[in-house]
Amino acid sequence: MEAILQSLDQLIEVHRLLLELSRHKREAIVHNDVERLMQMTQKENKWTKRVEQLDAERTEAVLAYMRSRKMYVTGAITVSTLSKIVTRLEEKEALVARQQELVRLIGEIKQENELNMQLVEQSLAYINYSIDVFVGSDNQDVVYQHPQQEQHTYQARPMFDQKA
Repeated sequence: MEAILQSLDQLIEVHRLLLELSRHKREAIVHNDVERLMQMTQKENKWTKRVEQLDAERTEAVLAYMRSRKMYVTGAITVSTLSKIVTRLEEKEALVARQQELVRLIGEIKQENELNMQLVEQSLAYINYSIDVFVGSDNQDVVYQHPQQEQHTYQARPMFDQKA
């Protein structure tokens, strides 16, 4: 059980780091600091791989615990399932507390990442709008008009000739 609790503690610590990285990424997005954003993304990838390793260690520790109790399972056991199997109250409480902390952290990370995604999408929309305004857009609706009814109006040319 100690190995399971240690792996959960390590998972909690890594998720706290990922949450901080998500917050730093938001700051980088807001300040348009692309270099810093790239660094944060690289760190995030590194910690995500660490989460995968720790989760594999947790799974192995759970299987070892189950074997020590003469219980053999064929699939993966979640922390909530394990907390129902554990008979000692202290172990059950420790598992539930760590599970709740992990769920809370994952929820916060998810919210931060959704906010970051919205900020990036807004930035891209603004950039596209700015380019369209600056260069001019060829996305005007093309509607057939009879040649004799054609209206001759002055059309402002964009600052840059796109065909050049």
